[in-house]
Amino acid sequence: SMHARHELTMTSITSVSCSRVLLIFFSSAWHSISAELRTPFHVAVDAVADSSRFVPLFGLGSELVWQSSNDTKLMQAITQTGSTMARYPGGTPSDYWDWKAGWVNRSSDRSGCRQLPVRPSTPTQWRQFLTDSAINNSIIVLCQLTCSLHYELEGLRAHEKAGTPIKYVELGNEMYDESRPDVMQRYPTPKAYADAMLPWVTAIRGQFPDASVALIGMRWNAHDTPRSASWNTDVLKSPAGTLATAATIHIYCPFDTDNNVSTADNVAHHLAGAATYAFNNGDNARSTIPSHLDLWITEMGVYPAGSLDQTWLHALFYGAMVMQLPAALPRLKVLTPYCLLCADPTAPTFTTHEYGPIVPPAAAGTVDFVPTPTGALLAVIFGAAHNARAMSSLSFSPNPVLTKEEDRSRTFLGWTFEKAQPLSGEGVPAGDNATVVMNLGRQDAALTFAMVTATVSCTSVPTVSDVVRHGLTSAELQRSVVQCSGAHSSGRQSRARSTPVTDTSTTCTAQIPGYSICTLT
Repeated sequence: SMHARHELTMTSITSVSCSRVLLIFFSSAWHSISAELRTPFHVAVDAVADSSRFVPLFGLGSELVWQSSNDTKLMQAITQTGSTMARYPGGTPSDYWDWKAGWVNRSSDRSGCRQLPVRPSTPTQWRQFLTDSAINNSIIVLCQLTCSLHYELEGLRAHEKAGTPIKYVELGNEMYDESRPDVMQRYPTPKAYADAMLPWVTAIRGQFPDASVALIGMRWNAHDTPRSASWNTDVLKSPAGTLATAATIHIYCPFDTDNNVSTADNVAHHLAGAATYAFNNGDNARSTIPSHLDLWITEMGVYPAGSLDQTWLHALFYGAMVMQLPAALPRLKVLTPYCLLCADPTAPTFTTHEYGPIVPPAAAGTVDFVPTPTGALLAVIFGAAHNARAMSSLSFSPNPVLTKEEDRSRTFLGWTFEKAQPLSGEGVPAGDNATVVMNLGRQDAALTFAMVTATVSCTSVPTVSDVVRHGLTSAELQRSVVQCSGAHSSGRQSRARSTPVTDTSTTCTAQIPGYSICTLT
């Protein structure tokens, strides 16, 4: 059985530096909002001493066969996401990519992309895309499966000449995949991949001493094959692994395709799954990935496709993963959820009214991109973390588990981003802190701050039933803004639901809706 619904109230928060606070509230009950849901609950929030860590480079994973690098409308949209990392060219097409043509090699391609309309992205075009998208960093995935080391080194020099620093190099995409005949032929064992990559790692580090070079690592799986079970030992503890500086992980989580989440237990079960996959991957990394290797999660998503795709629950799950992975993986350096634009219905973070997420090359630059619900939620987190120097975790009391089956799940999650440069700059001077708090409980919460003046901005859904409504658009999300200060309060509301604010001379309390993401600036 699942954990019963939680009734919590938020009171004084005295230890949080809160130039900006993000609050995500997930409901663990499932019925129409009533007066009971707006009853204030009390939770004390404190900073965790000595918990500071570096901030991962956040971004939205690319597969360039699905996007046009010259699409000015897309680049404009990306500038609003807070992304600081992008991946070239991304996905399985990376293993067949001809950088000179900026497209897959049609003679060797086994990714299924050879019949797609060409959307070229050469090193020069990629550099322009990064600049116009305001992205500072780029992972370059090398075509080690079907291309020569000499040709790929020439490609890295071409990227460098175009103006892209060679700082992050990834040696292929999912070479552990037993469903790909050419992969199994080239690398019948994990050791075969490790042995083949030793000259690659040696040459890249020799010619680009500032580059971090990542071998492919294996995620935690509920059920392993002999190949996946031995992958990290055979590859990452090999001579190539000793010389490499990072390991990549692709984390894909099973997500119930049945939208009949009509009970509190079922909702909690979905959200608790994020803790399972975050912390099991943390345990797996500690036991199988050598400690000298940074960790890059260059893909993260859910499967299979179903009616929960692009619902608000889907967005909340992604948010819970992004918030828990830095805690589970202290070495996490890169996190790029899949995907910016792609044909996978579980994944796009942007779409268009005219074409959906995949815009024909001839229409590039002519149609506006809008975030999906998942894209809208990720942009709030990424934007708050934008260029922060460090992040520290928060503790909550009480902080119940979501389900009895997953005792690592928690109702509240939180980070403070230190000396951040928030993307929007909404009243936050550069160098101030930005705090992110996630609440996985069902009720509205009254959050009380001591001696704080703030603007509280929240995004949620109009009703609880909208959390699993297929086809929800980001335009339908409910947004509210209120003012909160120690001496007096005033409020303004951008959509229907009210967000009450109360004040005394020493504290400031704002009531936050359930199932929401909020910023406090």
